[in-house]
Amino acid sequence: MGIEKAPSSSSVGIRELARSLGISAGTVSRALNDRYGVNSRTRARVIEEARRVGYVPNSAARALKEQPVLTIGLFFAPFLGPNREINPAALNFVDMLRQKAAEKLASLQTFFYSDDADLKVQIETRHIDVAILYGQFNPSAFETVESSRVPAVIMHFPTQAPNQVSVSLDMRRAAGEAVEYLAALGHERLGIVTSTHRSMHAANFEAGYLDALEEFGLPYRSEWDFELPAEKANKFGACEALSDLLNEKDRPTAIVFANDWLALGGRLAAKNAEIRVPEDLSLIGFENMPSSAEVDPPLTTFDVHVPKAAELVIEQAIKLSEQKRNGASIKNDEILITAELVKRQSCACLRKIGN
Repeated sequence: MGIEKAPSSSSVGIRELARSLGISAGTVSRALNDRYGVNSRTRARVIEEARRVGYVPNSAARALKEQPVLTIGLFFAPFLGPNREINPAALNFVDMLRQKAAEKLASLQTFFYSDDADLKVQIETRHIDVAILYGQFNPSAFETVESSRVPAVIMHFPTQAPNQVSVSLDMRRAAGEAVEYLAALGHERLGIVTSTHRSMHAANFEAGYLDALEEFGLPYRSEWDFELPAEKANKFGACEALSDLLNEKDRPTAIVFANDWLALGGRLAAKNAEIRVPEDLSLIGFENMPSSAEVDPPLTTFDVHVPKAAELVIEQAIKLSEQKRNGASIKNDEILITAELVKRQSCACLRKIGN
């Protein structure tokens, strides 16, 4: 009996791999190129089948040629919409992290976080040099990474671990600046929409909002304060949450949102209630998604300068890896990124000329 040889890479392509695995060519392509949208088990199946048949994707060949200086594991835990869609701003940031890692000749592998057990397996089996945790995690996830002795950049959560660094957006300052801007325009009736306060991103935004209301002597209305659960922390959840309020006569004149995705839901709710933006309702978002400048009217928001923020995160990851490799002690640190208010046409001035 002869030995069966694996087909050469020239004779096997993505379509053949997809057929043999019973999945789409798009899924195979995303798995081979380490793109988001593929779970760890499917990615492992695709890679194993590619190895069996001798297929090497172009991206893998380039990576071998460039000899990455380190492997970064990005663990991603986003809020999902009703059709499992993800905040476009979060996807944009993930893509920018990948781009900045490539510029530093680092390999960035992206994994969707499911639970701590899967997180531990991925870290231990993927030979990850340093981890980045981005999204909505329980504190136990940070402890899992710490126990693996892999240094990590933790985004939007504080950490006390000696080999972890926290990188967060200064949400408290941004919310305060949003309230200050609206107060200067003459607004006194403000509302707020955030995701669950389990996320420090949302909790700090809420804290900054409350501090600013007190500072400027503005009333707080608990019925105008919406904290959305994880499954509702999306455009459609925000629209649903605001629908009843915007159909009442007693409603805010302005609402601030913890991200643009939620703000677009507020805009949809206003449209459904036949409320004009900004004449009847002013809106402020956060993150400056590309689409926020294209809606009518363009959305006032905060620019987090994604390329610079992503570069900072990758640089911190590389620094942590180098410190561990050199046996240097890693100082626990917290880095805050300041966002810039971008004033557009979604906010109206209520002050009369002469007042």
